[in-house]
Amino acid sequence: MEESTKFEELNPVKARLNMIINHSGKAKTRFFEDMGIAFNTGRNWTYEGKGIGAELFILMPIYYPQYNVLWLITGEGEMILENQDLDSGNVNEDQPEYGKSENSKLKDKLIRIQEEYLQCLKEKNRLITMMAQSGTLGTVS
Repeated sequence: MEESTKFEELNPVKARLNMIINHSGKAKTRFFEDMGIAFNTGRNWTYEGKGIGAELFILMPIYYPQYNVLWLITGEGEMILENQDLDSGNVNEDQPEYGKSENSKLKDKLIRIQEEYLQCLKEKNRLITMMAQSGTLGTVS
């Protein structure tokens, strides 16, 4: 069995992520940079077999709304969502207005989740720094 085939069988999410990147026509560097994800992080996900971070699932629908995150995670459904204008990533004009507002609501919700996630990380770092400065870090009984 070819090495890449083994990898794809063992890491189907990573294989699907690579399929999306290839379909986008963008270099992997650009694909991740567009979402604000460091290339080394993307490299870990796509080349080295390290776990995919939650930020990809939060950011991808915002920056690449034409791709189905559920498909990326589970393999169910289609890779490309219907009623998407692939050039701009916007919903087609012939889609009903309610679809546009739902897409907007989802995007707003994902942005809020991302902001909450970042706040949690900042608080975690603040607590770790405070514990390290006070000398209590690593002294848990």
